[in-house]
Amino acid sequence: MVHISKTVAKQRKLGKVYPEKENVFRAFKETPYSKVRVVILGQDPYHDGSATGIAFANEGVDCKIASPSLQKIYEHLLFAYETGYIEFPPFTDWTLDRWTSQGVLLLNRVLTVRSGLADSHKDLGWETFTDRVINKINQKEDTVVFMLWGRRAQEVKRLID
Repeated sequence: MVHISKTVAKQRKLGKVYPEKENVFRAFKETPYSKVRVVILGQDPYHDGSATGIAFANEGVDCKIASPSLQKIYEHLLFAYETGYIEFPPFTDWTLDRWTSQGVLLLNRVLTVRSGLADSHKDLGWETFTDRVINKINQKEDTVVFMLWGRRAQEVKRLID
């Protein structure tokens, strides 16, 4: 963590890094360990400035356009609703606050990214940290559902029983 912290701090001095410093661990604040019932794991934060510290979320209820990843999730939920698999219409609040308050941990495998450079903090050490988080959640006595979105997120499948 010391290496990650120092590297990210240096990069923040040179340019933008997302999410903002105070939001890097926001997913854990919004969905504490004791409340986790579902984990949706992504790859890395949005590098376009819309990263909020909550994987897949877009800031602001008034956001009219969801990110491509969130749009894909929405399309799956809409299909499930239209086919009767789920009984409630899909959300339109792109902040995903409702999910986090219900025990959905929306986490990326890598927690920071340089502006405009997807995967720029891959192999910085975040994967070791998030692997340990996944392993710890997997050890909970209560059942936890894991959804792994993206090839690199699916690499943690080995940690889940």
